[in-house]
Amino acid sequence: MSDRDVFVTVDWLSEVAPTMLNRSCIDLAIVLLALSVVAGADASKQEAEVSAASAWDHLAKKVVPTYPPLAKMARVQGKVVLQVFIWKDGSVFDIRVKSGHPLLVPAALEAVQQWKYEPYTWRGKKVQGMTTVVVTFSLGNPKPIQRRTKDQ
Repeated sequence: MSDRDVFVTVDWLSEVAPTMLNRSCIDLAIVLLALSVVAGADASKQEAEVSAASAWDHLAKKVVPTYPPLAKMARVQGKVVLQVFIWKDGSVFDIRVKSGHPLLVPAALEAVQQWKYEPYTWRGKKVQGMTTVVVTFSLGNPKPIQRRTKDQ
């Protein structure tokens, strides 16, 4: 149903139908018609929720985040969990932070914003996607502390 069809139908209901139906029935018909248009519009917005494994397979360009110097000095490590929204062309258009240390989040956001995915398809059409990305910041394994023996 196109927008033009909606206006024609609403015009018909408001002009012709009063002679055939009472006003409350017309109002109900207009509301139901509007709801069907909204439902149809939502159905045309196709967005795929993509598993992390599938998203990783579709990743065409990955930018590795730079460890924030302040976080490194403070020896802050951990994971930043992001909800990433992907356009039909594979570019990232929105990122929402789910969790992560405040010193690590900006670096993760800056890197993931530059990622590029191969487009997702559903029923032969390119669709938007949404996935969860976990960016892990690790300083590596520190050298083990060696105990001094009596001989040393």
